[in-house]
Amino acid sequence: MAKSYKKIRRPERRRLVALLVMVLLAFSAWILFSPYGAIRYYRVSRDLRAVKSETQRIDAENKDLAAEIHQLKTDRSYQESVARSTFGMVKKNEIVFDFSGEKSEKKKEKEEGKRQAP
Repeated sequence: MAKSYKKIRRPERRRLVALLVMVLLAFSAWILFSPYGAIRYYRVSRDLRAVKSETQRIDAENKDLAAEIHQLKTDRSYQESVARSTFGMVKKNEIVFDFSGEKSEKKKEKEEGKRQAP
């Protein structure tokens, strides 16, 4: 009787192992490829890291802009320097000498007119 028990047991054991392997493979595939699986989790965590990095960059930029706004509201000399550099403003009775090397439009037109006249 002991031999017959072992013969019956072995095929059942193989079926059980095969069934268990198939269940594990199906479960692994579901964990990896389901809408909330490991691959989706990896992509979402990667996107989250990118968004956090962008948020930190924007926060730093906001702090810089807030400091500049405060400086524009309170510092008279900074206001003047920004007005001069950004808008080209000058003080009353101040003469500006432009040594940038670029000719004004009027001078260019005069020179072209002289060339075409003869």
